[in-house]
Amino acid sequence: MAPLGKKTGILQVAKLAGVSPMTVTRTLNASAPVAEATRKRVLDATEKLGYKANPFARALRGCKTKSVGIVWGLGGPHSSVGLVRDMSWALHKQGYVTYINDSLSDPEAIRMILREYMDRRVDGLILSVHFMHLLEDKQIQKLLRQLPAVVIESPENHDLPYDKLILDYYRSMEDIVDHFAKTGRKRPVVVTDYASVQPRINVFKRRLEHHGIGTEDFFIDIVREGVPLGRWFVDGLVRRYPDGKYPFDAVWTSCDEGAAALMAHFSERGYRIPEDIAVVGFNNNETSQYLSPPLASVERMNGQVMSGMVSMLLNRMAAPRSKLKEETVSMAFVPRKSAG
Repeated sequence: MAPLGKKTGILQVAKLAGVSPMTVTRTLNASAPVAEATRKRVLDATEKLGYKANPFARALRGCKTKSVGIVWGLGGPHSSVGLVRDMSWALHKQGYVTYINDSLSDPEAIRMILREYMDRRVDGLILSVHFMHLLEDKQIQKLLRQLPAVVIESPENHDLPYDKLILDYYRSMEDIVDHFAKTGRKRPVVVTDYASVQPRINVFKRRLEHHGIGTEDFFIDIVREGVPLGRWFVDGLVRRYPDGKYPFDAVWTSCDEGAAALMAHFSERGYRIPEDIAVVGFNNNETSQYLSPPLASVERMNGQVMSGMVSMLLNRMAAPRSKLKEETVSMAFVPRKSAG
């Protein structure tokens, strides 16, 4: 490590590594191919000397900062932390540092984060939006235009001029209803809160109509309260049917936690799963397959989302004027015993 108070620069790194200053720059900026043995000598020298490039100074010189911003919704019943971590690590292996922020699905939070990224001169942005109205925000659109490379993940298509990955929730909803119909269910229902999953509820209803299944009272709305997540679903159901006599024979919920709570509740009331009531959740949590019976759910395809987003962003940063790309990743219905 360099002594305190002594400023280490590229010339010292080059001398210790036995290479030219240009080779050090190429190695650290990944701006040109460098032999692996040479790269190792340069990196060993930077570590020994404690040299760190100043990304802001590089940005002022018109160079890349080798940094990427990731704005993602990290809350909700499904955890996006693993997905974001994997994206960050994939970018790190390509030489990028990542700034990770929770969007909170809030326009003001997103605006504030984007302004910060502009100040940091990031080379690219990965943005995930759960609610499409966020992309209609004029201030967000203005900020996006000032960033050099942008990739957007959303549940529906949009006309913004950026590379985009469409995470299709809706095919899996059709598959769930198709499964209910195939297994002879006559009255499937949705038990969830309306605001967060309205488009999926609409798809569920249309698919019921496609199969000629009645849609009267097919939706049971729940109220989010200060109780454990699974309890929302049970309490909402009990308020609707206080006598515990349930007229439906299949249930879809918007998360596996709600589905697990309902399965326990149905069993306590003497209903058999799936013989009397089939149950399907959403998000395919790691524990879902170990419930009794194993819970049918929907896989979010995080691996495909991660690789698609990272690939598009790396391509955009390398070729800013290349043709815009669009990729669709469809979530997958995972049938298990709880669905019959």
